Amino acid sequence: MKQSKKAYESLAWEALGQAGRSYQQKTLRQVAVKFCKKHAAIIKQEHSADFDFDQWVIKSGSLSREKLANLCFLPFSTRNLYYLFLESLPPTIKIIWEQLIWENTIKINDAIKEYKISIFASGKDPLRSYFYYSDIREEYQLLLSTDSYYATSMDSARFVLPFGLRSVIAKYYDLPESAKLIGMQEAPATEFQYLDAEASIMAELPRLYTYYKQKQIDFTVKERPAATGLSKIHRNLQLREFFPEASKKQHKFLRTNILATLIYHWPQKTSIDQAATIQTYFNSLFKNKTYTAAALLPDLKGMGNVDLYYLNKVEAALLDLLGKLPGEAWVDMNRIEQHTKFLLINLKGVSLSIADEKLYFELDIEEKALKRYNEDRKYINDTTYRQAIELPILKGAFFLFAAMGLCELAYDEVKGEIGVDAYSAWDGLKAVKRTPLGDYVCGLSNNYELQISSKGGMTLSPETLLITIDGPESGMAGILAPYAEKISPNRYRSDSQIFLKNIRSKSELDSKIILFRQLLKTELPPNWEQFLVELQQKMNPFEKAGEMSLYKIPAANKTLIQLIAQDPVLKNLVIKAENYHILVPKANNAAFKRRLQEFGYLLT
Repeated sequence: MKQSKKAYESLAWEALGQAGRSYQQKTLRQVAVKFCKKHAAIIKQEHSADFDFDQWVIKSGSLSREKLANLCFLPFSTRNLYYLFLESLPPTIKIIWEQLIWENTIKINDAIKEYKISIFASGKDPLRSYFYYSDIREEYQLLLSTDSYYATSMDSARFVLPFGLRSVIAKYYDLPESAKLIGMQEAPATEFQYLDAEASIMAELPRLYTYYKQKQIDFTVKERPAATGLSKIHRNLQLREFFPEASKKQHKFLRTNILATLIYHWPQKTSIDQAATIQTYFNSLFKNKTYTAAALLPDLKGMGNVDLYYLNKVEAALLDLLGKLPGEAWVDMNRIEQHTKFLLINLKGVSLSIADEKLYFELDIEEKALKRYNEDRKYINDTTYRQAIELPILKGAFFLFAAMGLCELAYDEVKGEIGVDAYSAWDGLKAVKRTPLGDYVCGLSNNYELQISSKGGMTLSPETLLITIDGPESGMAGILAPYAEKISPNRYRSDSQIFLKNIRSKSELDSKIILFRQLLKTELPPNWEQFLVELQQKMNPFEKAGEMSLYKIPAANKTLIQLIAQDPVLKNLVIKAENYHILVPKANNAAFKRRLQEFGYLLT
């Protein structure tokens, strides 16, 4: 089906609107004019009759920016036209061009060495300390969509294509086998597996939200949880962690940091159906308001200097990627990485220019060994950008989804020094499996019921508040922790004090009881039913009295004591308490003072 003119213009601007003006005016314009003259008949076959591309060619030197983009985009506007353009390129330029579709940049020095090419125009000296990009031969200008006029050195010079154009062209290529999201039945052998993710978040979320509403979580002006308060949050709420015995201090509270980050934008109107609330959050506030880059890049220094307006929204693309994983199967992380590479999925939560200016790894170099200022800082550049920014955001996103119960993980703890041997805490992620809650949030199922991956069942004693695990425990200690206390390898004990821990309201208790019933998926014995009923009945057993004034009568004032005790009017206005104290309801205060005045007592 042929594109409408309006759709074409929109796509042309998406592809080239952010490209450098000089790149379009000097390079792409010449390519497009030549292409249009040679393939005019085919262009007319590919596009609708209302295209006035021949006028664009005639007026190519005086087009507006929008019309110039329309002209320059023609060789890339359809699959057939693109492959005509591709075949017109010299062999080496074609190789570099196709490589640049999948790579952010290529060092010119590396291309010269690998392909043994000479890129400089005759008489131009490439060995001086800097050179102008205009010194490069005309045919290689096609690979230089940079706004810079010169490079400070050969080592800093790069070939680069506009990202928008790359995004369009990438769709013309078939996805390599290595980039297809094919599932596996079993997870690979790893040091850690994060299972029962759904049960964990369902148990933790009510107390986390209450803790947040009570203003117990400190946030920075950039809407991020204060790092100094993470240990307190973790300790008070007993939150599960990805690396419980983390060898690196900054990796000890990663999940706590993620949960505190997300709760900042949590829906104000929460439902007793927590799955529905989680679904609402991810499909609205997560996609549109939450910025996760700081939580997903915990090993980079300098994020405190990166304001919200410097960050890019990548959250919607990440959630869409989760939804593309095959159901009920593990997916190798290498496949997911390749998938994002060949589909050019946007993982640029922090742009290269901002990362290069503000972000760095702090290397483990003793101060006395430093030979120059900032030698212990490894800054981000275009050659490390994908490993230091894009891949940590990608892998960190799956840890974020796991923290919220949307997927399960198989992973190792990274070894060695961050910034040298690895780039983030998430580097050890090996495989991901979307959960039923993830299916529900991604719109792949219409309802959700909490499931537990434990291979054994649970038996509740009909006589005492004891729970016995039948078979392998499989992480049941973490799941049952909010409801019962472990007393032996497969036995747990509950009581009112244990069950009510961290409960601060009746709605929280009601939610906790509902989750407890969902965990069991069976009818409770009568003694357990009675236990839960009594917990609800004993919630707020007292009625709050209105505002009162408290007075104490001096023990030596026998006359006043006798008056309060015997006067029929005063007796009805006060409430007697112990130790010569009386309480006067606010509504009775005026009458109480008037009656006392009748006996000569003045109460001011």
